[in-house]
Amino acid sequence: MDNRFDRQSFSIGIDAGHVPFDILFIQAPAAFLEDFPFLQYYIHELLHFWQTLSSGYLMNLALGEWINLNKFEKTGIAVNDVGLMEQFTRPDPKLGFSVADLSESLCRFWELHILNPEQLINLKNRIPSDHDREEYIAKGNEILKTLTLDNPIRKYSPAILAKLTCGSLTPYKSRDFDELLFEHLKENDQYFLPFAIVRAAFGSTLATVLFPIIGYFALQTKHPISFFREAVNGLIPKYKPVSEHKINVNDFWRTNFKEIHEECCRINLSHFGSVFTPGWDVLRSRDLETQPICNFYRTILHFIRQDYYLQGKLFHMDLDPIFSIPGDPDNRTVLSFMFRPPITIFNNGFWTVESAGDIKKLIPFFDIYEMVRFKSEEQGISADEDNTMSSSNEKLAQSSKLMLQRVSTFREACTLRKFNL
Repeated sequence: MDNRFDRQSFSIGIDAGHVPFDILFIQAPAAFLEDFPFLQYYIHELLHFWQTLSSGYLMNLALGEWINLNKFEKTGIAVNDVGLMEQFTRPDPKLGFSVADLSESLCRFWELHILNPEQLINLKNRIPSDHDREEYIAKGNEILKTLTLDNPIRKYSPAILAKLTCGSLTPYKSRDFDELLFEHLKENDQYFLPFAIVRAAFGSTLATVLFPIIGYFALQTKHPISFFREAVNGLIPKYKPVSEHKINVNDFWRTNFKEIHEECCRINLSHFGSVFTPGWDVLRSRDLETQPICNFYRTILHFIRQDYYLQGKLFHMDLDPIFSIPGDPDNRTVLSFMFRPPITIFNNGFWTVESAGDIKKLIPFFDIYEMVRFKSEEQGISADEDNTMSSSNEKLAQSSKLMLQRVSTFREACTLRKFNL
């Protein structure tokens, strides 16, 4: 089995043995990476999943593939021509990379950031970290002494416990990030090109901050590479290179996201005469109403994007900051609970997502269940209908597996047709 994310079934495949799921595999994967190396591939494919949900370009690509799949099942004609696919894979003659390259570059950027560059490179090069591990174990044993016997985190090894509590012993610095990113992407220079262009314009430190936001909004346009170029040029007067000690990446993302977003909106409108199209807008397409997996996520997004009152207070969730910066631990916590793939398939087992109705048990700080119940009653929607928030994890996982089989049959037919077999 290959490590992969499938746009139709929304499933993830991991070429590794199954282990029981732990929500901290998403929220704090770097702490577990040494013991569970497959998490590098899981996080990468999970990033593609989140990227698809948030990108109008990629969801339109999925929509075209869905239409072709339905046509094949009705007529037997296997045609995998999606209008966006040619543009998706064709390198831009000026910048030298394609939309597919940008998509991959963004996912590898976040993979590296989330898992810690030094740790990932050391794991890739099989560099032992015995000294660090001894320090972690010592710290973990000290932490264990302070925990009550019923504390649930006592189940983790001392080394993992220390990483969860203290973080990395060798956190990366922005000035090193571009070199580590190049090391991580060197097997394909086109994956490094998008970041390199931003680095040349803003310097290493600001490139680490601006690149993922520019790339995120580029994938919400009809012409991502053209927008990417104009956004880089348009932001140059606003942001001058800064030295390492003057910036905290997470703080900068949080405090400057709104301003960067507004500038990107201005550039998109002035140069292309359009507004951004996130993936959740495409999910509302009538052509996707019969796509069972899309129905599930459309329902979740339908509710949480609306203003609602809970315990007398008005709430509103802005999804763009959450989806665009999954490297922020708070954003990833929200994503980990509310947006997980319907199924992750291993060589000898699988993970499923809990039904959305069970989120009440999982999120102490955000009572999504009450919000969904309120909006459901207000709009006359039954919370027990198929494809709603209460869809069971078994039903959703089964739908995803069946979709994967349908897609596999379709792609095999496309291959046979291509070679006239």
